[in-house]
Amino acid sequence: MVKPVRGNAESGSSATPQPVQRILQLDVLRGLAILLVLLHHTPFRLVYEKDANWFYSGYVAVQNLGWTGVDLFFVLSGFLVGGLLFKEIKHRGTLDVSRFIIRRGFKIWPSYYVYVIVTFIGLLKANDFSTVLKQMTPNLLHLQNYAKWTPCDFTWSLSIEEHFYLLVPLLLALVIRGRSAPIKEINVVPVIAIVLMVGCLALRIIAVGFDPFEFPEYKWQGTQYRVDSLFCGVLLAYLYYYAPDLLKKIGRHATVLLFIAMALLVPVHAFEFTGAKGLMTTFGFTLLYLAFGCTLIAFLYTPPGKGLLGRVINSVPARILAWLGIYSYSIYLWHLAFRNILYQNFLVLLLLVPAKLQWPLGMTIYLLGATLFGYGAAKAIEMPGLKLRDRLFPRREAIVDVAPPEA
Repeated sequence: MVKPVRGNAESGSSATPQPVQRILQLDVLRGLAILLVLLHHTPFRLVYEKDANWFYSGYVAVQNLGWTGVDLFFVLSGFLVGGLLFKEIKHRGTLDVSRFIIRRGFKIWPSYYVYVIVTFIGLLKANDFSTVLKQMTPNLLHLQNYAKWTPCDFTWSLSIEEHFYLLVPLLLALVIRGRSAPIKEINVVPVIAIVLMVGCLALRIIAVGFDPFEFPEYKWQGTQYRVDSLFCGVLLAYLYYYAPDLLKKIGRHATVLLFIAMALLVPVHAFEFTGAKGLMTTFGFTLLYLAFGCTLIAFLYTPPGKGLLGRVINSVPARILAWLGIYSYSIYLWHLAFRNILYQNFLVLLLLVPAKLQWPLGMTIYLLGATLFGYGAAKAIEMPGLKLRDRLFPRREAIVDVAPPEA
């Protein structure tokens, strides 16, 4: 059984808590999410060909659906952030919104704004200051998911998460306002989550009907259209803390959950393969977070090493994924910077290699380089920021009190 290490949870305590034990299953899923994104953004793309073997066709399918790694990140973020908030409410009877936002800021902003500043400086080489300022203003304000003109368009998902980090604690603070501790249940939370999940789907369907061309291209990036994926994770976190027996019973059927997840992903692949962007950006997004929600539950309640899935989680490849998951945020931020450096300066060198080796060699260089580039950024920026955060605003509780059952 995996048990987290608890720190001092007393209010106002200045004692430094012991480090939280990481949960292998969640890190594996983070690693899978960032690997999907890396595969999707590779400069060494393959396309479907007739009579291709199963490995080739499978790889192309994964590559084309690599963008779904962002949706997996959404579900995980909703679960982890929701878990933080529900734990504080359950154990302390209150919710310190400002403290939560400050701690999230130390996690997200140092790496993000260093990336934005570096990009800003790089753009000044070819543009005047006012032009670059206009291009980068959405990124400075976390509104890039609404701005088609930003050169850092891949960070659209980060702005949605920023909005989520502000929305959820304020919403929960409003819900528990006036209640006295201990708060044993917050029955309105599942209702809010389900309403948002249904409401976002309805908004996407309406938006496609009114704007069938531009909406499937980029307008679906608006927070009001995508926050349902995060609230799927919030709903799971709520069940974890307030209906643990129910979630545990569901989690024991990991095989069934994974089959359901795969069944939900089949139409998503069909939408992508046939170019049905209207269906993808409406029902496809819903199917994705439901599939990843099932996957999260299956992984969460499978002890490493036990059963087929447990052995997979405990395998060397999975532990490599878990390592990627630890540094996934910085890898996500910086992987395209490395790709552009590779593309502009070294891609021509692959022409010196036999044709059959160009793709595997190029992919190896890209994946290893992007990973190490992000790892270096994490060590230089993200990790010092977290240390400073924990020194100034010590953690009161472990992130998510996850203890997968023995059976």
